Amino acid sequence: MSSLSTSAPIDPTAPIAPGPPDAVPVPARPGRLEERVGRFLFYSFGPRLPKGVPPSPSDDLAPFERFLIPRAGRRGSLAATWYPADRSRGKERGAVLLAHPWLEWGQAYFHRRGRIEALRAAGYHVLTFD
Repeated sequence: MSSLSTSAPIDPTAPIAPGPPDAVPVPARPGRLEERVGRFLFYSFGPRLPKGVPPSPSDDLAPFERFLIPRAGRRGSLAATWYPADRSRGKERGAVLLAHPWLEWGQAYFHRRGRIEALRAAGYHVLTFD
């Protein structure tokens, strides 16, 4: 039986890999006022998405569970759909959260092109949301 050993203890605060010598430092997070102004501008002048009910997943994607998540301190709720992993193919490996691009289709963006089916076949649970 072999064991792994290192000559020096690993420093958990050390950087994973040094960056290039001329690397630009990451900017600090904006202050509260800047974030509020930015959020106001984004929601005031950003593109509007049509409101509507997202289409239900097709029967080909069954089994799935649709549910609503109430928003804390806000009106409305977040619509989500849970697709369990395909247990007939072996061990479950984890879960994947699919975040769609900002389109009016919402989570229906993933109902085509086999993304959900491929993840489930690989042993992953899938969660989509609007």
